[in-house]
Amino acid sequence: TLAALRAAVPGSLRALVPGERELEFTASMAGAAFGDAQLGKLAAVGRDLVWIDLSRTGVTDAGLKVLATMPNLEHVDLRETAIGDAGVAALAPLANLRTLGLYGTAVTDEGVPSILKLAGVTRVYLGGTRVTERGIAALRTGRKDLRITP
Repeated sequence: TLAALRAAVPGSLRALVPGERELEFTASMAGAAFGDAQLGKLAAVGRDLVWIDLSRTGVTDAGLKVLATMPNLEHVDLRETAIGDAGVAALAPLANLRTLGLYGTAVTDEGVPSILKLAGVTRVYLGGTRVTERGIAALRTGRKDLRITP
């Protein structure tokens, strides 16, 4: 399965620890050549993915729905993608998610309630988004444990 995915999907798919099942995937070097269709192919190893870097890719809000098939994700980097508030809402099923990178995305204050619902997230990166000081204040009020990097 891994060999077939490596041939079909641009990016780097590898074990976090050699010989273990936990996987990380990085698509950032593929840029716009990596989009929703390629992300969908990763569902084949979704249960084993714990780290996914989709930064600077062509992934959209609609494409993020496939992340629900990746219940063990702990880190999701969406930096500098077209992801917006609907994309953040699509992350709701990820109970193990700890770190969420939204730097340079189209996320606004409308996405704040969805971020608040991500109970496992302890760190969120919001620099370069359209989340205002008011939205950041709402996050700080709603989740005292959440570390926010504006």
